[in-house]
Order: sequence, then structure tokens, then C-alpha cells
Amino acid sequence: PFNAETAMNFKDKKILILNKINFWPQIDFKTVSTLVISNNFKLKESDLEEFNNLKLLIADGTNNNYATKQLSKLCGKFGIEFYNTKSKGAYILNL
Repeated sequence: PFNAETAMNFKDKKILILNKINFWPQIDFKTVSTLVISNNFKLKESDLEEFNNLKLLIADGTNNNYATKQLSKLCGKFGIEFYNTKSKGAYILNL
């Protein structure tokens, strides 16, 4: 199942896209394994604590450098893999 605005599920992977300021979809964040951040979505430390199963955070090219740097710091603090499409190119997820 795929909802273009928020999430995609595939086998054991649940991918959530956060791209609208102050819009949090009605899903169980504890099951999200991959988080995609777009449009300078503001993710705080307290928000990230809700994602118990998060393994990877992807910052796409719509984020400015400051937002990307903040996301990278958050990931480092929580031991989450960080991928920046601006510097590394497209992220290809093997399904």
C-alpha cells in the first residue's frame, strides 16, 4: 500500500515521507524504518524519539544546507544512518 503523501509499506520496510510543515500523518511512528525529509521539514529531537525502529533518514535535495546539517546532527546523536541526496545523489532502496 502506498499513500503518495505520507507512507509506503513493503515487507518489513515502512517508509515515511515528511514534507509539509507541521503535518504529521496518523500512523504508528514506532514501525517506521526509513524516514524521508523534504522541504526543510523541522524535525526535533523529541520527534525523533518516537521512531523506535528507525534505521535510515534520507534528506532530499529540497532541504537547504542548514536543515540538512541539523538532520545529520540528530542522526548522529541517535545512531541513525543519514543519507543526503544533495551530496550523494539519488538514494536507491533495494526492495
